[in-house]
Amino acid sequence: MFVSVKMHDGDRFRGYVHLAPGERIQDLLNDERKFFPIQMNSDVGEMAILSKKFVVSVEEVDDNKARSFAFS
Repeated sequence: MFVSVKMHDGDRFRGYVHLAPGERIQDLLNDERKFFPIQMNSDVGEMAILSKKFVVSVEEVDDNKARSFAFS
């Protein structure tokens, strides 16, 4: 799922969060793990590991808008 994550300091991360079949983003954010990975660039495999305690919001970006964040 392509998402935009807003952090407490105003930084935004845009990328793919991988969910298990039937899993929702809420499930990922509310599970026991303190961090979650987000894939930033599919071509080079750039990843960020985000601390849940600093996440302010997570918004799903629909497929058409995700294409506008084209990976280089």
